[in-house]
Amino acid sequence: MRADAAQQLGETTSDVTANEVLSNINAMRYALDRVRPNSDISLDLMLEIHDRLLQSTTLAKHGGRLRKEQNWIGGSVYNPCRAEFVPPPPNLVPELMADLCSFCNDDALSAVAQAAIAHAQFETIHPFIDGNGRVGRALIHLVLRRRGLATNVSPPVSLVLATLSKDYVSGLTGTRFIGAPNPPEAIGGINRWVALVASASRRSVRDADTFEK
Repeated sequence: MRADAAQQLGETTSDVTANEVLSNINAMRYALDRVRPNSDISLDLMLEIHDRLLQSTTLAKHGGRLRKEQNWIGGSVYNPCRAEFVPPPPNLVPELMADLCSFCNDDALSAVAQAAIAHAQFETIHPFIDGNGRVGRALIHLVLRRRGLATNVSPPVSLVLATLSKDYVSGLTGTRFIGAPNPPEAIGGINRWVALVASASRRSVRDADTFEK
């Protein structure tokens, strides 16, 4: 609250964590204000969300920019040899993000399944230097809002997923099948992931309803 008051007064605060939390809130508010039922989710929108997310942080100069270098999750900071996951090389990121946006604007799947797969694909691409998890979680809400669900509220899906961290990581890993797209292993991985997000969505609505009462 002190950091929020300082921002509104045009002052600075040394509370790094508070600044990051406020930037996250501002980015989410901006994102949800920009999407309406049947509107498009564009790369420009995701870049704008990311820019706002990194505002007032030490990584502000990277805000709103796709990564130009290889990144990875886990292992050493010097090389990806022991990394838990290595995203695609940076030269493929623009094309992959364009494909992801096309998927987000297609209504062939149910809304929850679409949101789940979009989030998994975003985290697999890992298009930014930092903030991928936060933007990826915002994308869940963008898809739900675009499809006409949760147009007035934002159920805390990511908070529920945070309580299922091991299942969340293993679920994401299960969607990254290497090989043909239709063997049982690939289909099973996607189905388990969608089921996890659907369960988290159902619980988030139930928890939010209890809080309102």
